[in-house]
Amino acid sequence: MRDAVCSFCQNIAEDGFDIVARGERVLAVLDRHPINRGHVLVVPLRHAPDLASLTADEVTELALVAQAADRAVRAVFAASTTGTNLVMSNGEDADQGTPHAHLHVIPRQPGDGYEFREDATRYPLEPLSDAERDALRAHLHPASRSREEIRSAALNRKDVPVFSTAVSHHWIPTVARSHVGADVVIAVDPGLPENRSVSLLRIQDGPAILAVSPEKAEHLSVSDSDDISRPELFARLKDAGVTLNDPDNLFYLPAAERDALRSEAPRPETRELTAADAAAFAELTARAPEDDLDEAFVELDHWVVFGTFAGDTLASAASMYPWSGSRLADLGVITLPDYRGQGLARATVRAMSAAAIARGYEPQYRCQLDNTASVALAKAAGFRLFGEWEVIDAED
Repeated sequence: MRDAVCSFCQNIAEDGFDIVARGERVLAVLDRHPINRGHVLVVPLRHAPDLASLTADEVTELALVAQAADRAVRAVFAASTTGTNLVMSNGEDADQGTPHAHLHVIPRQPGDGYEFREDATRYPLEPLSDAERDALRAHLHPASRSREEIRSAALNRKDVPVFSTAVSHHWIPTVARSHVGADVVIAVDPGLPENRSVSLLRIQDGPAILAVSPEKAEHLSVSDSDDISRPELFARLKDAGVTLNDPDNLFYLPAAERDALRSEAPRPETRELTAADAAAFAELTARAPEDDLDEAFVELDHWVVFGTFAGDTLASAASMYPWSGSRLADLGVITLPDYRGQGLARATVRAMSAAAIARGYEPQYRCQLDNTASVALAKAAGFRLFGEWEVIDAED
């Protein structure tokens, strides 16, 4: 499972780790639940679930930084550290707690009682002093880069988007986060409304998650946390007479684009619309194709509304509203046919998205898989595909 549900990737992007060294491909960080004082994790910047998924260059740097960390903890904690363990777990059955490759460098002390198992009676250990942290950093300095260098690298890895936790927490139930390499994970949710009592989310480069109400779970003979194959899932849906609607693409802004929007000034002709723009908005809806109006669902009385003008004409308008009681803001956009291809819709969507982020919401762009114009606009506006989502047909 990739960055959509990976806490390590989120910490890398959001400076959430207590970092003691920065390499070109890996970080060395202090473990949040140390076995002994000075316990270090070596974590690849690129998301890879285990050792086998790392490149040769990543493995090389992982080993070299681990060696440097080993020397550092022996030097800084020489009075108490008489040995080290280097531990790497690969896979859920090997007790890998987070599906992102990482190597533990664990200082050992005589009689410390560590037996390669969690022991809550050992916590909390005395925190490291500032002097000890500085000493670790000094010993590991040859492997280090600046905070800004590593943050820039993490946020600009175009092959692996890092989405906000608001997105992953909304879509990925806790049960699915522990199923590394699963095909389909079942999540039973008593809070699902009838019109979403069965929904299937296919995460980009990840598993499928079937969210079902308790009634539908019984109908499909599935239980919470079940892990089944996709052919088996589709066979059960067919046998139960459950039909899913055509899927939607789910697009969100990755961390790099969210950061860019904070400092991006909108075009002079792009601004938030108010009730005073009712006449211009009415003219736009009168001139827009009816199919566009139905599909986009843009309204002047929505939560946030933006528009881009061409002279006195409102040529493009977009609106959004908080979606399903979440911190996601679902958006739609309309551009008059005569003004397409000029970047007006992109400007409108980005300005509105910046306003939503400033208010604590995550912009959400949904569209049908075959809506090539909307897919192209989402990508042009900086959105990246999170997954495909389909729900039960209302007639079922």
